[in-house]
Amino acid sequence: MKLFRWLNIVFYALALNLFAQKSPVIIGERTCVFSKILNEERALLIYLPPHYFTTKASLPVMYLLDGEEHFHHATGVIEFLSRQNKIPPMIVVAIPNTQRTRDLTPKTESDNEVSEGGSADRFADFFADELIPYVDSTYRTQPFRLLIGHSFGGLFAFHTMFNRPELFNAFISISASLWWDNRGEIRKAENFFKDRKSFPKILYFTIGNEGDDMVKSNEAMSKILKSTPKDFYWKFTILEKESHGSIVHRSIYDGLEWMYRNWRLPENFESMSMPDIEAYYKKMKAKFGYEYTTLEAMTNAVGYALMGKGKIAQAVEVLKYNTIRFPDSPNVYDSLGEALEAAGQFDQAAINYLIAVERGTAVNDPNTVIFRLHYNNVMKKLGQ
Repeated sequence: MKLFRWLNIVFYALALNLFAQKSPVIIGERTCVFSKILNEERALLIYLPPHYFTTKASLPVMYLLDGEEHFHHATGVIEFLSRQNKIPPMIVVAIPNTQRTRDLTPKTESDNEVSEGGSADRFADFFADELIPYVDSTYRTQPFRLLIGHSFGGLFAFHTMFNRPELFNAFISISASLWWDNRGEIRKAENFFKDRKSFPKILYFTIGNEGDDMVKSNEAMSKILKSTPKDFYWKFTILEKESHGSIVHRSIYDGLEWMYRNWRLPENFESMSMPDIEAYYKKMKAKFGYEYTTLEAMTNAVGYALMGKGKIAQAVEVLKYNTIRFPDSPNVYDSLGEALEAAGQFDQAAINYLIAVERGTAVNDPNTVIFRLHYNNVMKKLGQ
């Protein structure tokens, strides 16, 4: 009984100590850059996903307008969807406002618009000549950039797509103020796509339960986009249950999910052959312009599925392919080691487990302890 009471006291003390330990929950970091183009210092909110720290992979970048408003929930969407393997992990660069109307609205042909607006082209220059080069030189980035904007930010997304299409690969435009300049961006769209044969971009845009001109101007844009090149992927969605303010979160979630709708391997991935997998890689690279390590996890899944069905030789082939595709990943060597061990090739398994341990240690991969356990186990089988 005394022992029981003593244990209770110990557990209670440990619990108090555990709950007393507080530490901040860190989502990202705040930094600043001075812009010569804008002649002012601009704050940036940066989110780097866990994958950035555990691998050497380069990642696509989401540029988020109205950064102070949407950084928290947008990074949550990225974190959640990437963990479900529905989208790749992304770096998020959120840009808080200084003079919102000035930066996000194009010049007008009339004098009836808001007087302090009209510098969207200069803001695009800031992206092209200062912000994007800064991000690319500071972080490991892929050549795939996504711009997300709401209201005037959505207007800026359309304006940039038509005027500086080389800056971004994809756009999510939310409740865009397409009424601006007597629907100037809609007129521009008609001329832009008139004789254009190719436009390899991605656009997702939405409108909610909003004012009549907001809805009708976005619907007018969608009608024009129906006669666009086949390599221009776009979708327009009316979210009737969302207001102008509430629409942002759902639009980002739905837009990313739609954009990467074919990112996962097909449902029948377990039966995919090596040529099938290679064809899938080529298709994804053609659409997004780069190969990403999420495909590593998908190929691994094929290998493990084959092992589960007893098709060990095929599993080894698939997992060897993964080490060629992603030679910097510790996990691909561990997975290949498991297949080789299942095939009775203990020497080769040990070699691959050791590579996994060494590379995992180098990048502080939290799974390194598992890689080491696999290595120790196969060494016992070898009598060492």
